[in-house]
Amino acid sequence: MKEKVIYAGLLHDIGKLIMRAEGFNKNHSAMGVEYLERFNNELFKDKNILDCIKYHHAQYLKNANIENSHIAYIVYEADNIAAGVDRRKDLDNEHIELKSKWDKFDKTLCLSSVFNNISNNKTDFIYKLRAMDDKSPNYPEVDKNLVAPKEQYQNLKIWIDKNINSIKNPNSLLQLLESTMNFIPSSTDKTQIADISLYDHSKLTGAIASCMYQYFEENNITDYKERCFNNNKSSMDKYREENYFRLVSFDMSGIQNFIYTIASKNALKSLRARSFYLEFLMEHIQDELLNSLELSRANILYSGGGHSYLLLPNTKKTIEALNNLQKSVNNWFIDNFSTELYLAYGDIECSSNDLIDSRPKFKELSKKLSKSKLQRYTNEQLEKIFTLNKDINNTRECPICKKSSTLYKSEEEEVCEFCQSLIELGRYLVEPKEFVIVVSEEKEKYSIELPTLSNNKKYLKVKVNKDGLTTEDNKRYYAINNFSSGDYYVTNIWMGDYCFPNKTDCPAYTFEDYAKESEGIKRLGVFRADVDNLGSTFTKGFGDYSSISRYATLSRLLNMFYKRYINSLCKDKKLAIVYSGGDDVFVLGAWNDVLKFSKELRDAFRKYTCEKLTLSAGVGFFTSNYPISKMAELTGLLEDFAKKNNDNKKDSIALFGENGTRKDKEIKTEQFVFTWDEFDEILKLQKDIEEKCYFDEDEKVSDKVFLSTGLIYRLMTLINSSEEISLARFAYTLARMENKSENYTKLKELLYDKYQKGELERKKLLTALNLIVYKNRK
Repeated sequence: MKEKVIYAGLLHDIGKLIMRAEGFNKNHSAMGVEYLERFNNELFKDKNILDCIKYHHAQYLKNANIENSHIAYIVYEADNIAAGVDRRKDLDNEHIELKSKWDKFDKTLCLSSVFNNISNNKTDFIYKLRAMDDKSPNYPEVDKNLVAPKEQYQNLKIWIDKNINSIKNPNSLLQLLESTMNFIPSSTDKTQIADISLYDHSKLTGAIASCMYQYFEENNITDYKERCFNNNKSSMDKYREENYFRLVSFDMSGIQNFIYTIASKNALKSLRARSFYLEFLMEHIQDELLNSLELSRANILYSGGGHSYLLLPNTKKTIEALNNLQKSVNNWFIDNFSTELYLAYGDIECSSNDLIDSRPKFKELSKKLSKSKLQRYTNEQLEKIFTLNKDINNTRECPICKKSSTLYKSEEEEVCEFCQSLIELGRYLVEPKEFVIVVSEEKEKYSIELPTLSNNKKYLKVKVNKDGLTTEDNKRYYAINNFSSGDYYVTNIWMGDYCFPNKTDCPAYTFEDYAKESEGIKRLGVFRADVDNLGSTFTKGFGDYSSISRYATLSRLLNMFYKRYINSLCKDKKLAIVYSGGDDVFVLGAWNDVLKFSKELRDAFRKYTCEKLTLSAGVGFFTSNYPISKMAELTGLLEDFAKKNNDNKKDSIALFGENGTRKDKEIKTEQFVFTWDEFDEILKLQKDIEEKCYFDEDEKVSDKVFLSTGLIYRLMTLINSSEEISLARFAYTLARMENKSENYTKLKELLYDKYQKGELERKKLLTALNLIVYKNRK
């Protein structure tokens, strides 16, 4: 019955899509039941599930001839909690639209953006209705004429028709709903804020219903009608204050050091493999927990960047599983990585009312998690840590991870078994091949060990195609960025995994290859960024609209940008995404493409978030043999400078990683740090100068001005100088360039004007000239 509750919660509103695709001739509850009965899948012939769909509104539930212990009462209440408000009466009347002139509902209503309600500046952005098959972002827009056409609903229904018979478990159903319902509004009531998608609402209803069922089961509560459908308001208020739920947050510490503190000839493969491995670790740990609790991935509210939120039942079984998980995973981390990685978790009890207004609980959970990070290890674990590495006979230091281990031959160097397996995994991550991740108890060559909640070890391995996959209980399959059609026992997970080149006949690029592909000077560009003030955005919430649904929707949309849509922004650029998750991004590649990408990512993110959220970034340029750990450190330092810019309003970019970085105290933080708008002006200034000049003396373009690298350096030195005579010297240098072309006059006026306008304009000019030098040095 546990699984049936999940199915019923996920499917309770399927009739809304069918109604909007086929027409409003019945209420959506009845249409949902009729639709599912068309298929041969035995799952949809189950009367318990069909009754939940048929009776999930009060009008029909009160006249239903069902026992008080029917799960339909749980799904009904879960639907109410997920919606955040009681709007049953309105929804029951949705089908009236074609029978009268009543204009309360609009079947062509588009989904509003959840970002509209962030901050006091309310906006009216909406989404086009589409499926998830398009890999480019679905940017919200302000367009009063934009509608959700019936034809598009029909296309989405056709996709469900094609795949619904293949559903094998709740997770496969969840994926099908995700692929079709992401941009369908849950409600078409024009008097409400339609910013929760049908997917998010259905997913959360399934999660809440499963938690309530397990809580009732452990506490021997069988009268679900009394708990969930009681006409006595005081009784219902009391039950809505009962803590059915546990809100849980996980946080993995040590990610940055684990990824970047390496030295290797296979650096790019190792980097991407380590990043992928950590991201996958969190997915695996969550699935281990959910499987032990007989829950689905609907209970994952958010997962990304080594951080996650889950909604779980408030049961003894859950508490024991959480304690076991933290102990097992951290013991495993100690055994394999010493204190390099650590999994912290915080959990708090929640009632139904707490989920309807979630702000106080998320603040409380944040404090609980912070406390967990300060009290890491038990006495037994500390003793274990102090006795590590005592037996290091017959071992050597691995050149990649620097740990003492038995080494094995791998290409040009000898490495430990773990790093060797990561290099092999990295091959798949830097070459454009489809593959499936298999988690099982079978250890094979190049398989990588994973933590587990059982006594049996589990391993990650790569399978290059889906042939021969089976539904064995001791195996799990994961596809990366690829909706599985027909083989719904494969879980899809999103990851920012772009890596140039994307042609099958091209070998994987190295750092040196990316540097060689750069325009002008052969340098590797490194980009690091994260979202500004994201923590306070979650803490402040959505004001009066701060429901668990909106927190979950906001989290999912941010995840989609940084784990899915970011790949399309990299397209055709000579880049590799090392890490992209949560609100943190690390990208490297040809310096000019990295700079272009940084600007496009920022503009795309502002557009994607309805101009409500900003990001700050550091961009450094390095030789290809510069240690990756130092690249990460210095670019991270630039990112910090950007976050301190603009009177701490952030929304900035800092450039040129190796300038003045011998000692922290010598770094001129103000020299190349700009707001993004100022950076736009720099790029326009660079283009303006380039249009008036040529930089190769052999070209001799008669109507343009020749600017040698040496001359540009002299101008830059004068711009940097604080001496009063510098203005005269700057003017003198410009005068010596004189020729008869019209472009000379324009260039001289442009440069002189920028020099005279003050420090900020000189900084912009200095940066533009720097970029021109980079672009034209050979």
